[in-house]
Amino acid sequence: MAGLESMALVSHTPLVRRARARRWSCLHAALLKMTRPPSEAIAAQRVFPEDPLPGLRWLIGALPAVEGVQAYVQTPDADLCALVVQRTKAEPASLVRLDPSEAPWRALWSAHVMAGGAPWPPDVDKAALCQSLLQALQTAEEPPGVVPKIAEELAPHVFRSTARAAPWARLSAESTRALVLRVVTLLNEALERGEVLARLSLSCSRSCWCDGVSGPPNPEVLIRMLQWGLLTDEAQVCQWISRWQTSSLVRHANTLGEQALSRRWVTLAELLYRRSYGDKQIGQAALLCVDSFLQAGHLLRWAGNVGWSAQDDEQLIQRVADLGAELRQIGWTRSGEAAGGKTKQLSGQRDRSSAWREAARFAHHGKLDGGLYALSRALLGEFPRNDALRELIDLLAKKHHRDKS
Repeated sequence: MAGLESMALVSHTPLVRRARARRWSCLHAALLKMTRPPSEAIAAQRVFPEDPLPGLRWLIGALPAVEGVQAYVQTPDADLCALVVQRTKAEPASLVRLDPSEAPWRALWSAHVMAGGAPWPPDVDKAALCQSLLQALQTAEEPPGVVPKIAEELAPHVFRSTARAAPWARLSAESTRALVLRVVTLLNEALERGEVLARLSLSCSRSCWCDGVSGPPNPEVLIRMLQWGLLTDEAQVCQWISRWQTSSLVRHANTLGEQALSRRWVTLAELLYRRSYGDKQIGQAALLCVDSFLQAGHLLRWAGNVGWSAQDDEQLIQRVADLGAELRQIGWTRSGEAAGGKTKQLSGQRDRSSAWREAARFAHHGKLDGGLYALSRALLGEFPRNDALRELIDLLAKKHHRDKS
């Protein structure tokens, strides 16, 4: 088609007509390139009868890459996008006007990256583009493939934004993992510097936060992520905590106990319990969980998994005493005698709570046949519809039968 360059422009109209009539797509495109501005030439070739693609492919290859980019952004089209990307991949500078706030630009950026193009055009303001993309993703869909490629530059803007918000619900699993890896790193660095950080207000409450962390976060980061509600996979969290040194566990025992209680995470409470031997602070956090789960009926599972200890016995004694004092306003005598106890063996405490605590301890240490189980069953005879008492008796029955076997 080089000979066409020497043709007089006045002769182009008949040739264009003949090219259209004969469906000569490439000749039509060449004539358009000679006689019209790039944007008009591309637009006219796109409406060429039957098959415009051969001529459009030639035209996009012959014009400066930036002209094809501009034509696509003005009038997006999948076929044109595929052709333009072949040029942007080789000439990323043609994307210098990239504007993530506009849907056509996001689509072209995505196609360019997915085709193997460089994620950033040369000499652009990456910070401004990151901010623009984050703003767009508040309402728009993610441009596929882009976020994993720019996660290193994007993460600081997610982490340092005023609301610390990012449209996690709109991100793919791959994008979320890539971004989380870097956000967690930034969180770790900030905590090591002693920064006081506001809560990360993230809409993502999925287990992807666990998936996105390549290895165990350090204890401070894990605790902060738990407090901010970023971790929801109890098994994964427990696996990480099980690797902690005792000093880290002691330092964060109370917080872990609070998290176990608020989330009803029995496995975490069990982990604290197993690690509590010989350490008072861990033990206190574990016992806090024991008492709460006992009241909620969760200790049935606890007992099957962990086994009983003197700490559990003390909690059971106290629970029986508390329920007895709450239900039996006039002391323990009636329930105790119904269970076969001898009230004269007690010291005669006048305070109801103290009297029940003494009676429960009395029963537990063999002064009442059947122990706490028998005392509680006698109490149930008076208050058969009390759910808390029923749960306690189920637990005591399990322990009673285990002790007898």
